[in-house]
Amino acid sequence: MKTKILQDIFSEVEWEKVWKTLIEFYPSQSYEEKDYFEVFWKIIGKVPVIDDMYLDISYIEEENSEDNYYDVCGVRDGDDNSYAIEYIPWDEWAGLKINEKLKWEYEKEEIVAHSLYELTYCGFVEEEIQARFKEIMDDINEIENMTEEELEERTVTVDDNLFNDVDELVKVTDDE
Repeated sequence: MKTKILQDIFSEVEWEKVWKTLIEFYPSQSYEEKDYFEVFWKIIGKVPVIDDMYLDISYIEEENSEDNYYDVCGVRDGDDNSYAIEYIPWDEWAGLKINEKLKWEYEKEEIVAHSLYELTYCGFVEEEIQARFKEIMDDINEIENMTEEELEERTVTVDDNLFNDVDELVKVTDDE
């Protein structure tokens, strides 16, 4: 039996049910239906790139918090890591494999709704998302190639930044 890919699931659902599910799970999203609808059809129209990555969706419950959420990521057999996939090209999204666990835990419309939310998390235009990802990777490469002196001159540690913020807060509070 052929392993299903995400594009197959997109092709098997009705848009109206997906939109209703998306609003149900993400009621605070502020984008219009047409934005998601266009991306929905773009995924269906892609030539999928299939590798060893599977789509995974998990409901994460934060202790003592109401900030529970769905984690949508990529996983690989034999690898305990999960991978952020919001920046992968959309033809790779289309080719993400669907494992049996996912098919048992979620309705098809839920899989599509969570996938749409995640793949549009950084925007609705694939070229802009890929350009932003390239900028991030260029910044990482620049930092990795800095000398120790350049790192000290051009970067700030989290601790330094936190202390500066606390000092500013104390100064503002004292002035009041």
